[in-house]
Amino acid sequence: MLAIVVAGVLAMPGLGPVAAPAAAADEADPVRILLFGDSITQGSTGDWTWRYRLWRDLTDAGISVDFVGPRRDLLTYTPPAFGSLHYKDPAFDIDHAAAWGKRLTGKGFSVSDVTETYQPDVVVGLIGFNDLRYGVTPTALGEKWRAEIALSRDAAPGVDVLLVPLPHIGVVGVRAYNDELAVVAAEMDSPDQRVVLAPRADFGSLDVYDWVHPSASGERKLAAVVEDGLAVLGVSGGARMLELQDPVLAERWAPSPTAGAIGTEITVRWPAVDYASSQRVRVADLTTGVVRTVRGVLGTSYVMTGEPGHAYRFRLYPVKGYLPTGAVSTAARVTIN
Repeated sequence: MLAIVVAGVLAMPGLGPVAAPAAAADEADPVRILLFGDSITQGSTGDWTWRYRLWRDLTDAGISVDFVGPRRDLLTYTPPAFGSLHYKDPAFDIDHAAAWGKRLTGKGFSVSDVTETYQPDVVVGLIGFNDLRYGVTPTALGEKWRAEIALSRDAAPGVDVLLVPLPHIGVVGVRAYNDELAVVAAEMDSPDQRVVLAPRADFGSLDVYDWVHPSASGERKLAAVVEDGLAVLGVSGGARMLELQDPVLAERWAPSPTAGAIGTEITVRWPAVDYASSQRVRVADLTTGVVRTVRGVLGTSYVMTGEPGHAYRFRLYPVKGYLPTGAVSTAARVTIN
């Protein structure tokens, strides 16, 4: 059970705010939060991640938090590989306990393992999608959560657990699993060792970039429901996530193309990027004013035939999954002699 001091106010779960001595705010230890999950939590190159958005909102509100866990990395999106630190903005506490392909019932570190090692105040669990895909039943997942929570309490007495429903309600088994999480929370919650169910993020098609993994808007929604769940535990006053704007970064996050011509054949080239699955190439015929977009361009080049005497301009729009990343390249120009 947590008592969090924020700006001189003592917040206790289930109680209203109580004035606290100013010195208490200075002496308060950061809340240790373990974010346990799969690819939805780990993220991949070029992502902000919902972890970043949660950290930003909590720290902007004056809440001292320490994310803990055995990993700090993202998955390199293209080609897939663990170990990347290519966050959209790495200026946050990047520790976590999540990995692409991770299953609650699978091999590798478990909830109770990392709880014993890192002694968090709160475990946030957003996992189960891969288990359902591999045929694990919602009932079996509920039993696994019960076992892991019991072991975690033995390893770190007083630890609180926040269970986060999966947002993908169109996927077979997800609704039943989310219902099971609610049952687990109701059964295992206690005044001294809380088990709380977060609200479910309401995902639409634009909140994911490949039907599974969150886009920027999906990240905001996930972080918001986690923060609302943490508020029940006394860790925050509730989410402001959807109101916050992304920082403006110096890096453009798009490759810089070059263009050359041999005869009437134009070749546009650009460096490989590790965060996009394809490029949209915007082709502008500056002579006629006609502009078109070529979608789904793979690799690091695009070839077309131009018209003699025409000038062309090219821009790249990197795409991740089926959504543009928001990045726009500098322009490359060429004239056919």
